[in-house]
Amino acid sequence: DRRPRLSADSVPPVGSVAEPNGPVNRLLGNEALQLLADAMEQLPYEQRAVVALHIHGDLTFKAIGAQQEISVDTVKSRYRYGLKKLRLILNSEKTP
Repeated sequence: DRRPRLSADSVPPVGSVAEPNGPVNRLLGNEALQLLADAMEQLPYEQRAVVALHIHGDLTFKAIGAQQEISVDTVKSRYRYGLKKLRLILNSEKTP
């Protein structure tokens, strides 16, 4: 089975992606942080894991690939698709 070995312990909780005292919170208000957390929840697990580990966990794509036992190219694709989907979700929430 080539399915990546993802465990719940290996991925930071969605709410922790934007920590209260972190740099993201300084740029965004609480409402925006909640929108981001909600949008992250809508991502497929594999994309959410890569985005969270790269941004919050401060892991390189290579480190994420090693941890998840997937190629660096797969990590990059999941990250790219995850960010694209986040943009779509967040932009759709802005427009009435």
